[in-house]
Amino acid sequence: MYNFCGREVFWDMFLADENHGITIKNHTPVRKNIVLSLDAPWEGEHGAYISLVKVGDIYRLYYRGAGYNNGPEKVEGAYHSVFCVAESPDGKVFTKPNVGIYEYGGSKDNNIVFMLDKRIDNFSVYYDENPDCPADERFKALSSCLPTGQCLGKLGYYKSADGYHFEYVRPLLLEGVFDSLNLIVWDSERKKYRIYFRNFHAPDGSDIQLGKHDDTSIRDVRYVESEDFNVWSEPLRVRYTDGKENIQYYTSGITKYYRANTYFGVPVRYIDRASDAVNYKYLPKLSGFRERLIQREGRGGTAVTDCTAIFSRDGYMFERSGEAFCTPGIENNENWIYGDCYFGRGLFETESDYPFEPNEMSFYKCHGYRHRPVDVVRYTLRLDGFRSWHADKDGGYILTKPISLCGDSMSVNFATSALGSLRIIICDKDGTPIPGYDSTSLFGDSIERPVDFEKQISELSGKEVRLMIKMTECDLYSINVE
Repeated sequence: MYNFCGREVFWDMFLADENHGITIKNHTPVRKNIVLSLDAPWEGEHGAYISLVKVGDIYRLYYRGAGYNNGPEKVEGAYHSVFCVAESPDGKVFTKPNVGIYEYGGSKDNNIVFMLDKRIDNFSVYYDENPDCPADERFKALSSCLPTGQCLGKLGYYKSADGYHFEYVRPLLLEGVFDSLNLIVWDSERKKYRIYFRNFHAPDGSDIQLGKHDDTSIRDVRYVESEDFNVWSEPLRVRYTDGKENIQYYTSGITKYYRANTYFGVPVRYIDRASDAVNYKYLPKLSGFRERLIQREGRGGTAVTDCTAIFSRDGYMFERSGEAFCTPGIENNENWIYGDCYFGRGLFETESDYPFEPNEMSFYKCHGYRHRPVDVVRYTLRLDGFRSWHADKDGGYILTKPISLCGDSMSVNFATSALGSLRIIICDKDGTPIPGYDSTSLFGDSIERPVDFEKQISELSGKEVRLMIKMTECDLYSINVE
């Protein structure tokens, strides 16, 4: 019997025992506004690898600023990278604070929070939610580069009390390919830290000796766990419910979803389209940049990227959205290139742009990557709105698995048409409706609509029940019982 306590988001069919006509519907984020332009001399055209952190009432966005000599001529000093912070009171427009820590171009008047004497591929920042975390390690960061300058085959751990001044602690004794955004999660149920990072395996599924991967190797996502952030488990692969191992992910973006006990990620999906070269004469020319990339790098110019969404209840086994969560979009002068759809890790809850409408989820994606100074653009979804249980005009219903309801009130995040409806009936363990627990037909579009029954839900405490959920022209995003 499953304990239904708190919010359940309907991103999978885990709770469904009988399903008649209900499907999973994927939802697409809506592009909103440019929140930040990476146009300072220390930023450049390779701005990416965003980490989202909220500290009190302030939204923070950590990101890479980098120039990689993408022009037709080599420019002295252009090959560099630093990591910076931007801040916002509302998550809609960000500014660059003058933190005054590192000197760049003869001045400390900048927003750089991490810098080495050589190029840095990645530096991810995490605000530790472990209540026993020491104050001086509240901000944790991971980088594939150590202060010694070693940037291959090692993962360095950095700490900070304020999220501005980062101090190197030690290398983590892990093996992997860490040239992506390496991610920390605190699993409050298991009381363990988890790190997600990138590695490779062979097309036949076998592991590859570290450092021996080639263009035929498959990028995968691995994880390790630790109770003390010191001793780590052996790395294991993240698995997927579809059983497919050979979908290439450049990043994973995995983190906990703050409104429910579940995980999500928006990994970048990498596809080399060299065999479809006829398209390149029609795709955006990017001021000649695509042609230079193809000549100089091959796959660096022929590959394209988008992103999918992945979901998990335990952080180990993930379900995929299948089709893209976000595509490069309508062709303009700067997209359909390897580097599109690099979303930041995480999301912020932000106010709607329209009065009286509820808060929404904001995501942040880089535009113009690799060929001009990057803009960070905000995208939104409704709360809980990655996916929904969906019914069309013919309607359908789901009978859930046996559950125990932990609470005395229920609310739903749902949307119907003017003709559509949602109806929830609480049944006994055999699926027979229990008198006094029929919501009758609900309609509308609400993030938190109360569900009224004649009797109190608390009277069913400890009993084995099921929910009969009937829907017509309806999307059900979540149910909250508390």
